[in-house]
Formats: sequence, C-alpha cells, structure tokens
Amino acid sequence: MIKAIIFDCFGVLFRSSLDHIRSITPSERLEELEDYRIQHDRGYINQDNFLRHIADIIDWPVQKVKSYMRSEHILNDELVGCISELKKEYKIGLLTNVGQGWLDEMFPAGMLENLFDSVVESSTVGIVKPEPEIYQHSARTLGLDTKECCFIDDSLRNVEGAKNVGMEVILYTTNQSTIERLNQLGVNSARIT
Repeated sequence: MIKAIIFDCFGVLFRSSLDHIRSITPSERLEELEDYRIQHDRGYINQDNFLRHIADIIDWPVQKVKSYMRSEHILNDELVGCISELKKEYKIGLLTNVGQGWLDEMFPAGMLENLFDSVVESSTVGIVKPEPEIYQHSARTLGLDTKECCFIDDSLRNVEGAKNVGMEVILYTTNQSTIERLNQLGVNSARIT
C-alpha cells in the first residue's frame, strides 16, 4: 500500500535548465559537462564553481549562464496544486540530484517546508540517483520502507533505480499521465486542481 509519494525536481516540478545547456555544448565536451554535473550533484563542487565550468565549456560569461539557468527554472504550478491535495492523505517527499543552494533559490519562501515532509538533496547526502542508497534514505526520512513509496521521475534510469529497491514508480511525461497512473495505483486523491 502506498503511503508516500516522492517527486523528482528537475523535469518534473521544474523545467530542467541543463537540457538546453547540453544542446549547445560542443560534443567533445559533453562528457566533461556531465562530470562536473555529477561532482556538483554529489556536493564536491559548489554552485559558483559549477557555473564557472559551464561558462568555460559553452563559452558564455558566468553571469549569462547564471541568469539563463535561473530563468529556465519554471515551477509546474499545476503539479504543485496536485501535491497539495495529495499531502492531505499521503506523506510527500522530494528526492533530487542537485547541488547545494539551488532549491532555496528556486522555491518560493516557505514552499519547500509546507509542501514536503522530507527533502533529500543529493549534494547533502553525497549519493546520487540511481544509486540504491539514496532511495532507501529518502524512504527512511519519511519513516517508511521503500515498498510503501511511489517515486516519480522523468529519467528512466532513475525510475529503474527506484523500482530495483521496491518502490512503485512512475516515469513522468505529463501531469495528466502521472495523475492517471497514480489513480491506477489506488491514489484516488490525485487530480489537477
């Protein structure tokens, strides 16, 4: 029985700013970009260093990279409304691969605390999706076993990682398909408000 629903952030709750960055990165530097992203997600390098590396890779000024990334972080208000309804009956978690500082900048003041019972940032725990330990940690922070959680992410790799530790999973493509799948799993309070 599902007792908690855990959401990914980028590509689900917010549009991902890295998609465009990847599309303009020279192919011979894509691996380097990915290496820096993983270091940032694990908390090994801070936001300023990460932005400097991106700026170097795509040959933009650092301030332009910073402004662009912030402008692309658009909140999925429709899904946030659904989460507010779900929270009345379920524990709600946020599990995301992210460097330190981003979430506080992106979410309006108080929203993280009000919307989520648990927030797990990869950079804080030093583990990234799809490593099994991060899903287990997220479930524990909610006081639950992984089998009692449903995880929603836009990455097939991350969804498979969650499934491998016993979570119900939903591969996010649209708000409507996610809500339909939650309903199929018996989460009948899932609806767009």
